[in-house]
Amino acid sequence: MGSWRFQLGIEPDIADAARKLYEGARPTIERLALVSRQAEDALTALAEHEGWRPLPEADALRRRIAAMSGRVLGLIEDADGDELTAKPRIDAVTALIKAIDKLKEVADCADDRQAAPPDETELKVTFAAIDRRIEELAHAYAERLVEEASGGRPER
Repeated sequence: MGSWRFQLGIEPDIADAARKLYEGARPTIERLALVSRQAEDALTALAEHEGWRPLPEADALRRRIAAMSGRVLGLIEDADGDELTAKPRIDAVTALIKAIDKLKEVADCADDRQAAPPDETELKVTFAAIDRRIEELAHAYAERLVEEASGGRPER
């Protein structure tokens, strides 16, 4: 990945900050300064003068939860009444919905000024687990489709 960035002429720290912002990370003054190549203190002064308000942590988390919910809904829509994978799919979707509900609770706690901010590492682990499970389900579904297309014989 580094050599591609070099070929494009993008500095690694700028590329990292841009990627984080693109993927939904909190747009901190530090990240904005890196990406815009402006001094942090100048951006801080501008933000204070113009009254910039950072997105509350809970709103940022809800935005990420909404994106994840869309992926889970896609799994439900792709089921098309298939009885061979109905039970595992239902179990997996149920587990994913429970995980998303837990994340919503975290977002609600973030609204409470007395609550500790959500642990970003824990959230990353949760999102990674959800992503892995979605991929597992997609692979299992694809394998079953290939098996059905080959007349019930496993592909080799």
